[in-house]
Amino acid sequence: MDLESANQRYYQLQIKADCPLKCSYCPGLGLVSKQERLHNDIVNSLRKAQSGNYSAVLIPCNALDSQDLPLIIETIHRFSLIPIVQINSRQLQTPLKILDQILDMKVGVQLILGNNATLTDAILTKLNERATQFHATIVAHKRMHAIEAFRALPDWLKKKTFFYFPYPFEKSDEFFSPKSIYDFLKRFKTQFPTYKVHPTPGVDIFDRRISVNADLEPIIQPFFEIRTPIQKVKLFSVIITTRNSKETLTETLQSLLTQTMDKADFEVILIDDGSSQDNLISTLNFVRQQTAQWNFKFVQIPQFDELSKNRLPTRTALARNLGVKLSNGEYLLFLNENSIVESDLLTNTLKEHEHWDLVQMRRFVLPIDSQKNDISVAQQAAEPENMFWSHFYKKSENWNHMQDGWRYISFNNLSLRR
Repeated sequence: MDLESANQRYYQLQIKADCPLKCSYCPGLGLVSKQERLHNDIVNSLRKAQSGNYSAVLIPCNALDSQDLPLIIETIHRFSLIPIVQINSRQLQTPLKILDQILDMKVGVQLILGNNATLTDAILTKLNERATQFHATIVAHKRMHAIEAFRALPDWLKKKTFFYFPYPFEKSDEFFSPKSIYDFLKRFKTQFPTYKVHPTPGVDIFDRRISVNADLEPIIQPFFEIRTPIQKVKLFSVIITTRNSKETLTETLQSLLTQTMDKADFEVILIDDGSSQDNLISTLNFVRQQTAQWNFKFVQIPQFDELSKNRLPTRTALARNLGVKLSNGEYLLFLNENSIVESDLLTNTLKEHEHWDLVQMRRFVLPIDSQKNDISVAQQAAEPENMFWSHFYKKSENWNHMQDGWRYISFNNLSLRR
């Protein structure tokens, strides 16, 4: 789909509590706020969006009746960000008083399409001509006749339309499974062979399992960085997430300092996901004691929710994504906080990347109470019988050609080409 905003990164901004439209867009993203947000809170979020290199801010549909909406749009412009207002098709069934006012304020529009939404060509043309950018999104779930909704659109709008498939955090029969999405796209391709489906623009959102007040990813910048004197394109970005693991983390970092690869060719990005103060001090002391020149970034994610003061849960996936965002390497190598790597790990991994885009080198697992140098690593790491994954290894079907999406993946010692 030829969409002018395909390369933008969007920041979804929560403004109001609840929403009567129930289109599954915001709940599917985890955007269900339980309280109204004050303007100062919104300004703080926009500061974080600005520091996170976002180009646009999405304003949810339920903010259209907010008296503060014009002020919010002005504030977004003041931060040199593009405001994009989401409008549900049901909101356009009757005249929307504020529509002309906000279109005069140079906003983009994302039209959320639902069942039985009959929109005139006049209103669609108006949105397309007056919005700074315009596209539509069909929220596809089992109650929504998504292909029929797409068929009813004017041809010019079809090229500006996305399908959004909410994925439930809880078990639900309402939403598509990965296999159902695959089947849906096959049907779509059969019925509309001249259209090609492209990925949606990136939207960074709140994880609903985290407090709605914990504005996580956009705010985070490196706490400090150490760089080698020679700056050039790095081959590897080694990304490590950690939480309260000072006993093993320093050994992991020490083993990376012994790599045979030139230290200017790789960087280490350490994401601390809420460690206690003594663990943080231990890590910082280790880094300060190093005399070697190396590329190192240390990022600390807040340990407590700023408003409720409750301790936040582990956010490993978000921490890894943050590491990727801050990385510069051609290859991304993910390590656990308790991994001790051989000195030639990066060199050998690079050789494997000559043949493969994704590489996971072999690793041994040592008991936590093992003693160094008493017996061989291979003896201590002997594989137990009937190991947990044995049923997976023994399956005879051609599993690497299954159409279903992966549900689990081990990131330890996993390297992939950017």
